[in-house]
Amino acid sequence: MSFLIVGVDGGGTKTKVIVADELGHEVAAATGGGSAARPGQTTQAAEMIAQTVKEALASCERAGEVPRVLCAGLAGAGREPERQAVREALVRLEV
Repeated sequence: MSFLIVGVDGGGTKTKVIVADELGHEVAAATGGGSAARPGQTTQAAEMIAQTVKEALASCERAGEVPRVLCAGLAGAGREPERQAVREALVRLEV
């Protein structure tokens, strides 16, 4: 069975998600609102990422699958407290 890899590019105004198969072929993409890792707003950032990932998975009819890998590059994630808070929120959301 194939597995999925998710890439996230999160900024202040939009979040771009690409879903690829294990060979790196793009199978879906979605764009959502901003998901920058701002102080005090990390839960909202994680929720936007989760929502956008779910939209991308639904568009390729693999909504029930959990990606094997999720790699996210987020504006503001250079600050350790925000990076850790977004990571923990994503784990809680089971993204």
